[in-house]
Amino acid sequence: MIHFRRANISDADQLISWRNDPETRSASIDSSPVTLDTHQRWMQASLSNPDRQIFIAEIDQHPIGTVRLDRRGGDWELSWTVAPDSRGKGLGRQMVKMATTLVSGTLVARVKESNEVSHRIAKFSGFVPTKNEDGVVTYVLNHSTSRD
Repeated sequence: MIHFRRANISDADQLISWRNDPETRSASIDSSPVTLDTHQRWMQASLSNPDRQIFIAEIDQHPIGTVRLDRRGGDWELSWTVAPDSRGKGLGRQMVKMATTLVSGTLVARVKESNEVSHRIAKFSGFVPTKNEDGVVTYVLNHSTSRD
């Protein structure tokens, strides 16, 4: 059973490790490595940003990935990363499907054209592709929930 908890500053090392993993970088829209200093500044700013929500996905208190929701006007942009040791088990699909219930309204996901796994995850979670621009496919999911 996957459980989400809010990320905190003590998660910074884990998150940068996942972010700089070669497979994660190759699937990311921005594939450049992130320095520890840059990541720590980003993390501090992110945790105090009311328009950003970062969650750690866990099973039995073992971190398996992260989801992030960024408010963009009236929409939310959803992004996710599955921990390297948790890939290939269908956990990304479960994480993203669960994440779509965390906010109401329109959710957007941007997926690198070559990232077949994330395309499958987005479609499984109900997202519909709306455009393909500069090698990035934009997916949209319109729904309402009781949370915001």
